[in-house]
Amino acid sequence: MIERPFSIFPSIGYKNSQFQILTTKEDLKIEIFYKGYRLKEILTSQGSTVLLQKLEKPGIYTAKCDYKGELYEQVVSIKDAFRLGSSEFKKAFVFNDSQYSFFLMKDRLLLYDEVKNVLLTENHYSPTEIHQIDENNFLFTTDLGTKSTGINNLGVYNTNSFSIIGELMNDYQTIEISPKKNNAWLFKKSTQSIHCFELISKLGVVFKEIRKFENARDYEYDEKQGRISINQDKKIIFTDTQSVNKSIEIAKTSDNAIDRFGNNLLRDETHLKFINQLDNYELNINYSNELILNDSDFLHLGSEFKGSNQFTDLTENTNKIKTAIVDSFAQNRAYFSHSFPNDEVKEEKIIIQNHVFPSIQGLFVIKKELVRKFIGLTLRKSEGEWLASPRTTQNYLFSVIHFEKHTSTIKIEPTNSFRIIDYDNHCLIVKGGSKNYVFRGKNLKVFSAECSFSFYTINGTSYLFVKYEELYSVFETSNFERPILEKVKILNDEFIKHHEVVWFAGKEKHSSVHNYLNAFDLSRKLKIQLDEKRAQHSLYKDASDFKFYQGNILSSNNIVIDPKTAIIKDSFLGSIETHSPDLNKIVSQRLNHIYLSLYNTSLKKYQEREIKLDINKYQESYLSPNGQFLVLQDDNNKYLWFDIEKNETVRFFSGNFLSFSKEGNLIIEEDGTRNVKVLDPLTFSDITPPNYHYYRFLSPDGKLYSQLALKIRYFNKLNGNKINIIEVSKLRRDLDIPSVFLSIKPDKKQEFEREKDRVDKNRRSFFKKNKSSFNRLGVYNHSKITSQTVVKIEKFTEIGIVGTDITTEILFPEDLAYYNYAAFSYDNKYFGYVGKPSSKGLIHLFKLNYVESINKLLVTDSYLSRYPSYASWVCGFSKTGYFATYDSTPDTYLINIDEELFESKTDKIELRKNIYNSKSNIYHQYQKWNEIKGKNFLCFSPSGKYLALSEQGYEPLTLGGYGHQESNAVHISFTETGKIIDSFTGHGDNIKENLGKKVTFVGFSEDEKRIMTLSSDGVVIIRDLKIKESKEFKEGRNVSCQQCI
Repeated sequence: MIERPFSIFPSIGYKNSQFQILTTKEDLKIEIFYKGYRLKEILTSQGSTVLLQKLEKPGIYTAKCDYKGELYEQVVSIKDAFRLGSSEFKKAFVFNDSQYSFFLMKDRLLLYDEVKNVLLTENHYSPTEIHQIDENNFLFTTDLGTKSTGINNLGVYNTNSFSIIGELMNDYQTIEISPKKNNAWLFKKSTQSIHCFELISKLGVVFKEIRKFENARDYEYDEKQGRISINQDKKIIFTDTQSVNKSIEIAKTSDNAIDRFGNNLLRDETHLKFINQLDNYELNINYSNELILNDSDFLHLGSEFKGSNQFTDLTENTNKIKTAIVDSFAQNRAYFSHSFPNDEVKEEKIIIQNHVFPSIQGLFVIKKELVRKFIGLTLRKSEGEWLASPRTTQNYLFSVIHFEKHTSTIKIEPTNSFRIIDYDNHCLIVKGGSKNYVFRGKNLKVFSAECSFSFYTINGTSYLFVKYEELYSVFETSNFERPILEKVKILNDEFIKHHEVVWFAGKEKHSSVHNYLNAFDLSRKLKIQLDEKRAQHSLYKDASDFKFYQGNILSSNNIVIDPKTAIIKDSFLGSIETHSPDLNKIVSQRLNHIYLSLYNTSLKKYQEREIKLDINKYQESYLSPNGQFLVLQDDNNKYLWFDIEKNETVRFFSGNFLSFSKEGNLIIEEDGTRNVKVLDPLTFSDITPPNYHYYRFLSPDGKLYSQLALKIRYFNKLNGNKINIIEVSKLRRDLDIPSVFLSIKPDKKQEFEREKDRVDKNRRSFFKKNKSSFNRLGVYNHSKITSQTVVKIEKFTEIGIVGTDITTEILFPEDLAYYNYAAFSYDNKYFGYVGKPSSKGLIHLFKLNYVESINKLLVTDSYLSRYPSYASWVCGFSKTGYFATYDSTPDTYLINIDEELFESKTDKIELRKNIYNSKSNIYHQYQKWNEIKGKNFLCFSPSGKYLALSEQGYEPLTLGGYGHQESNAVHISFTETGKIIDSFTGHGDNIKENLGKKVTFVGFSEDEKRIMTLSSDGVVIIRDLKIKESKEFKEGRNVSCQQCI
């Protein structure tokens, strides 16, 4: 059976999506069915694309086509939601042997067919990386969650069927992925096992398991060696990721030690033996010395290699010497320090630790000794009796000894200045005294202490790079006598491992008398030259004119060179976003446009074509109370009144949209003014009431408001009088040393001294005039005075009754830096705000006494909590009596507001001690507090029964969601119990906030049948909710619910 002769894009759509039908055969008749009924018939021609619209009902559609007697089908899924906006360009992937290029937006995949010049859309595919397996198969890897605890989803995407043909989901962490070797090594979290999968077998099996290791919870991966070590109770398993069937097991015993290189160290009374089965290496030497090894150097260290040495107890010697000398002390002495003559100082050495490093036909042992010198006594008289304690000095000494089979040689004599720099491929580098030593077997090379070193193994050959100042010398580690390159300026030092070529500015001239660009191929061990015939456009000026990247070299005029082969391509315009491995395809960007340049090998030129991505993003989005319309702000800052069901813009309007009134009218601020008016959404006529005033923080019933501004006033602590900012500034000038002198530079020292004298004189005079007042404040010295001693700062805002002059003050703590958000409870009994103090975050709640009939508004109590870990942002009250906010962690805090809360006023210490002892659903609970880890509070539903939360880096296993898109989840939970009853994963970015407007772009409709969310990549999704209010739901138990996205 041939591949399906048609494909519909996207295969997952929304109620307002437009679809493309792509065909590969002539004269096809495609029928669209919904719930068994045929909706429409479409005729197509080969290679054409046909637009398909009006799949408006949510659910599953089936497209069918009979071609040469065979029936072909494709399923298309329509989500119960509308989506607006194109998202943002994230990344592109292009490959050598494929006609398809992948352009990733944050929430979708755009697949470009280079042959047909068609851009196809597939929703909910936006992986982290894409790797080519072969011409038609590509590995999608998607990172979800944090690096340490998250997961990596894998899927193989086939460009014949335009679908994922196999996947590993929700349970794996990547160890090593090798598309060129057609395998992937993964850790499976649920079973604590390591698996190697063949990506696609010769028989077409996807993710065929070819190796498996159980009990692999404690594993390490050495990327440099390409080896995995699995540390089990009785053995350690080493496996080579470069050779799938190559693995060894080493038993743990009391007389062996196993290191991370796979070396098994064994000892008996007279011998040490190193065995490495992976490297076919074995070393056997005579060794009867003490050997105490360091646990951190080994995966397993047997008891025979452990131990500790102790110095001789000096108590007896100390008392003998004390007895011999105390009679000579004068009677009135109570203390004496007795020092020994040099010839009586006693020295003792003990071995603290050894480090061992196998090398070619030998073993390096680094001996760490502690030297103690007994240099005297300290004597003190207590209750008529002399007490003595020994005086000692201690010093560490390090030495390097090389052991061969029967002999040993001290390579570095004991020194107290020592450091191990590196060890690789039997090569040891240490710093001893003022020199660096490089050892490999009997070979030794000495370098200046200012040198730095790095190892690279390329095609089986180990290289040592030695850097002194800005110049490098390069050696094969098997031969330190002659460097391959000597004192050259390397231009691609960041990318040598990837390029396998050293690019350097040297003396050889390959293209013109002005050029000094050279290259040495480490893999082939030879110098490579640029093609002089391709040196055009005044390409070569100087080596410094070239910029080196992981996959390419760019000249100053954007000519591309392959860093692995030195092949010169051609110039292009813009900045490179990505390219194919052979540089025959380049994706570039200029002036916010994306271009694909394809290299024409005949013309030796790049031929450019624009990839016309739809850039349609929204800056703001608001859902009307009836859930039928949106107010949108586009990228040009224009506002649109959008009909959701009709999927069309009704009209544009100017001004700055502020919010909907509770009646559903539009409140806007006119352009260039602060005039606020109210518009009828049907006629857009001005219906602003007389004397109307808009408040951002308004109570739900519109009767109370809070000012937006944080206000400041100042008082003189000495007399209690209010002072103005001019007086405060004068006190600061007179009594404070300017902050410019907080760090004193040598050239500012005289100026600082003059300023210090001036301030001291002012303080002295000011203290003298106000001495009694300062004394009452507990200040008795003029030097302790600063402006902060004198000035009291009060920060506050005001809440008031709408339509009256009645206000009352809300006092802020003095360290509040930002007043971020405020809200009133639905019954007007409580007011709360959140903000950013000098450290951590805060929640400040107030109990109000509001009597509408007499226009009375008072604050009767308050509760300040500094429990949030970081600054708190959005907050709100629910109709059911809860207050919610979240901090920058992000964690959400949900508080049940009642009289008992203000009576108990649980402090942060008590909360931190107790809140994690309990967890119900997603809540950690203690008394009136609920904490939700890792989720942002978005809003309450109008009834207050539901809570909307967002979560970045969700685990899709908990959602049953999509696994090939880096995504944010939106959760709907039951406020009282915390039970998550629905989750959506359509967004490719976090839910957007506007801190200036103090708004989060999310909202329920009044009937709670819809929720609108806007993500930071400019995408609006309006989801239809179908929450089933069963008895189990109300009790917060297991609930079946319809997932919208």
